Formats: sequence, C-alpha cells, structure tokens
Amino acid sequence: MKICQKLLQKQFKSKFPFKQFPIINEVSLRQYFWGSKQPQMQAKLIDSEQELKIDRYRGQLQDFIQNFEKFEEYLEDTQNKFDLKKDVPVQGFCTVEGTQRFKQRASTQNGRLGSYLGAPDDATDFDLYNAMKLLVLSGGVNVIDTAINYRCQKSERTFGAALKTLIRKYGINRDELFICTKNGYIPIKPEDVANGIHCMHPAFLENQFNQSRNNLGVEAIDLMYIHNSYESWSLYYGMATWLCFRGKPDEEKINLNLQKCIEMAEQIGGKENHNFKFIQVPMGVAMPEAFVEKWQEFHDPNSANAQSELKILVAVCNLLKMNLIASKPILEGKIESTTIPQITNIKDTVAKHLQLVRSMPIRCHISTLVGMKKMENLKKNFEVIKNEPLTKEEFLRIMKLK
Repeated sequence: MKICQKLLQKQFKSKFPFKQFPIINEVSLRQYFWGSKQPQMQAKLIDSEQELKIDRYRGQLQDFIQNFEKFEEYLEDTQNKFDLKKDVPVQGFCTVEGTQRFKQRASTQNGRLGSYLGAPDDATDFDLYNAMKLLVLSGGVNVIDTAINYRCQKSERTFGAALKTLIRKYGINRDELFICTKNGYIPIKPEDVANGIHCMHPAFLENQFNQSRNNLGVEAIDLMYIHNSYESWSLYYGMATWLCFRGKPDEEKINLNLQKCIEMAEQIGGKENHNFKFIQVPMGVAMPEAFVEKWQEFHDPNSANAQSELKILVAVCNLLKMNLIASKPILEGKIESTTIPQITNIKDTVAKHLQLVRSMPIRCHISTLVGMKKMENLKKNFEVIKNEPLTKEEFLRIMKLK
C-alpha cells in the first residue's frame, strides 16, 4: 500500500495537458451507463446479406486501417454522403444528453466493448472495426475500452477508424459514446520503471496520453487509466485493477484499500473536484472475490466508533458511492468448461456467464466489459442483451449465495 500511495500522490501532484471535464455528480454520472439493468432490447445485429458482403471483403485486406474508407464505399449501405479522409480530431466528449439520445434509438444498453486480445494484423483490425461498428449501430454498446499497448497501438487506431466512420458516415454523435483507454507501459529511465514494463514518469504519461488521442482521433478521452505493476489509475474518474481489490487483507503488497485511495484523491485533488468515480475489477464465477469475500477494511466516517470492519468490495463501493465496472466476465473464453444452471433463452455457456455477471443485483455495478471480434461471438453475446437481466433471486440461486 505504501508503494501504491507514493506513486498515486506523484501522479495527482503532476501537471498534465488534460482539458478538465465538467464536475459531475453521482446521478448524472450513472446516466452514462443508462441501461445495464434495463429490460431486453429489440434490435438486430446484422442481416445475412450484410454479413456475406463483409466476409467477401476479407480477400482484399491490405493495410486495412490506412484504407478503411475503401471498405465503407464497397458496402454501399447508405445514401448519405461521407468523407472519411479528413484528418481532423473528433470534437467533444460523452454527456448525459448524448447517452439519453443514444437510448432513444434502442431500448437498452448492456455491454462494454474491449480490445485486449488479438494479433496486430489486418484480419484482427478488420474484425475489431466491424465489431465496434455493428455493436454501436445496434444500440447494444456505447462504452469502448482499449489501451495504447493493446496490439501494439493498433487497437486504439482501429477504434479511431471505426469512430470516424460511425460519426461521419452513420450520424452517431461523439457525446453518445464513452471512450476509455490506458497508458503507462514502455519504459524510459531505469529509476522510473517498475518490473521492466511500466513507466509512471509524468513526461512519459503526457506523451502517451497525447499519442492515444492521436490514435483514437479525438479531442478528449472520457476515462483514462494508467497502467501500473499492481493497478491502473485514471487521473479523473477511476482505478482498474487485476489483483489489488481482490487481494486478502494480509497480502500487503497486493491488497489495496479503496477507502484510503478515495481519501488520498480528496486530499490531493479536493473533496469535490477529484472526479475519482470508477473502479474496474474482474468479476465472475472464476473470480467472485469482489462480491463474496470480506477483504476490504472500512471505517464509517460518520461513526464515533474508531473500529474498522472488513466488508466485501461491492458493499464498500455502495457505501462510498463508487461506480464499478466488471471485467473478465468470461475469462477470455476460458470459462467455457465451467457449466452453470439453465438460464432462460440463452443456450451458449459463455453467454450464460456474461448474462450472470451483467445481472449482478448491486447498485454500484453499472457496466460489464467483454472483448469480442469474431462474428460468431458477436452473435452469441448479442443474444444476452436481447434478454431481461436475471432477477436477484435467480442470480443468488445460481451463485449459491444467501
């Protein structure tokens, strides 16, 4: 915790060339993710003719991200005139009004698209580009998650190309989409590097942040995490971790206390202005610690009792009014061998796991992150968001919780 605290203080005290977003309250913030608990949506991902046309184009892939406008011309799927060659950053950032507008074109939003896995090649670019396009146009996804080091910067560039197409060809507005990325990898000086792969030096982070904006083709990034040996930090809205919020209390170099992190943010950024609003942690059948293990030490600031107590992470999030985004719900597809009871209208095992996680009956849980590219996986996962979330009773029965 001491190591994490020193690095966190270093980052909050540093000056970065970020345009400060408007200060937003809890109610407004949660409206960015307006449908994670909503009823099923009546939408279609893709028709057979369109799918066939996309598949036929695979034989023409060459430097796809440099030539994606040729693919859009080939599709002939709109009468709108569009120009994808202009190299001008997309202006604006996500707003409540924009996400409400997005909502009106569909009946629910339940997912969040990620881009971690895959080779840095044209075929993966093509799949990821089409995945983002189709999911956003369907109304099924309005939150995009990537990182500068994913696929050697190609994930950011692919999403940047898809974003340009969505806005300039299909009429999607920038303020309807919540765009997240991460940086902190690639070392500079030995003393600024942790474990040989992470760099926390402000000059490096400034360079990487601007490179991410360039890759994505945007003026502003809604949420940025900073990769670190133990966790990732966002300068405005949150922290994303793999182990820290799932570590046992006696694991000093792993366990991270959320309440203390918030207190640090308040001390450095101001009680009302720090904008530390999110955490992202793996959650699912394979990694249930966040909602079953009492590993977070918590002290009620309104209590005269000096004693602290151990609580589960989601309970602490609720008490501190933090927003939780679940990651790794299907453990990169490795969860397929783990069967769970029958879930109405969903046959695929992986999709069942996704349905289970997105149905968690917890106030703080507002979105679920899942990476997908292949058309067959898009179709399976899309069936999840066409169904009602599980009831609280169904969720607890499957998880065998009381």
